[in-house]
Amino acid sequence: FSKEIILDRLIPKKLILLRERAETLMDIYNQPMFFYRAPQNINWEIEQVANYSSKIKEMAIAILKYLESLSENPLEWDNKIWADALKKVSADFGCKPGDSFMILRIAITGEPFSPPLFEVTQLLGKEEIVKRLKLCLQ
Repeated sequence: FSKEIILDRLIPKKLILLRERAETLMDIYNQPMFFYRAPQNINWEIEQVANYSSKIKEMAIAILKYLESLSENPLEWDNKIWADALKKVSADFGCKPGDSFMILRIAITGEPFSPPLFEVTQLLGKEEIVKRLKLCLQ
């Protein structure tokens, strides 16, 4: 596990994202784990998704379809188009605009709070975020 971190060429970018949210050194120590390990045993019974918990699976499937259409190269993704697509998923299910973002955030990080989601998904890459979203659908 530590060798994976040491050899990670994206660590400087990841640390910049983590620093934006960290308040203590322990925050920086604990936060980056989601970059290297998919979340296990996600708790969907949390306050942030309570209002639309019955729609999570269907919304996650719609998010997955969009993510699968993205370029393999995350540097080609457009933040506005990406955000608009996630907002459309929320609208299609009668939810607030940020609700699909929360589903994706929890599916890929395991937590309702993370560094900026678009940048996190770019750093993880298409293959990894699709894999993690599929895992949460099982």
